[in-house]
Amino acid sequence: RIEMSAIFHKFDDSCFKSIEILLKVVLKPTQSSKPLEAVKEQLYEMLYKYNESLGCIPLSFGRMTLPKGKEYGRILGEQPWIHVDVLTKLVVFTPTLGAKVRGKVTKVSSSNVSILVLALFNANIGREALQNSCKYNSATNTWTSIENGTEICHGQLVDFYISSFQHSSGILNME
Repeated sequence: RIEMSAIFHKFDDSCFKSIEILLKVVLKPTQSSKPLEAVKEQLYEMLYKYNESLGCIPLSFGRMTLPKGKEYGRILGEQPWIHVDVLTKLVVFTPTLGAKVRGKVTKVSSSNVSILVLALFNANIGREALQNSCKYNSATNTWTSIENGTEICHGQLVDFYISSFQHSSGILNME
């Protein structure tokens, strides 16, 4: 079990941020010989999944340290678990409405364009959004920009703005 508190640092105008995080980790007695390895295992399990308490998706973590004055684990009451506080930095993906992201087109149809962002997260641009600026060509299975003739086709990198996103069981989907 991990409890977290975080301080966010934005890189720039993007959805990527660096956060400093205090983890309150509970270790099994069998993990007491290598506590930092056990903490790493728990951190690895958090990666690439939407984390409800942080409101973002951890992508990587940095060096772990023990807070000053809390260098040792604690056993509370008669419970055998060891409570350890750990500080680390995470790089996270925080989708925000209106943010510009880039992804690779994985499917094109008359009803939508499916996109994979960061090779991890699904995105979908529906017909309603596409119809405003593009026209579907069934012969080539592409959406073509009315303004400049640029085609959206399978395998192409595209930039789009997040208009909505939802998550369930750690899986993120953007539109």
